[in-house]
Amino acid sequence: CFDHTSLHSYDSDYIHIFPNPTSSKVNLSVLHPINDIYSVNLIDIFGNILLQENAEDDFFVNEIFEIDLSFFSSGVYFLNITTNSGKVFTEQIYNVK
Repeated sequence: CFDHTSLHSYDSDYIHIFPNPTSSKVNLSVLHPINDIYSVNLIDIFGNILLQENAEDDFFVNEIFEIDLSFFSSGVYFLNITTNSGKVFTEQIYNVK
């Protein structure tokens, strides 16, 4: 069972997403140890998973990673961050061209 929570209600000292809105790339900065993060998914408004990264991937090694949205059309996307405890934090990402 997953518990959905907005990142706004999560400790903003833990995760920072910038710039938002963006015209090309967005950064996800994890400011504390990342052993609680299980996966990060980028989802479109239709629910399609466009990008899926798991914590064991190199994507998390530097604690800051970049998501390239330049290949996607303008619009709203959702960044879902799932923790090992099953919480899912969702943030809207605005891609403007």
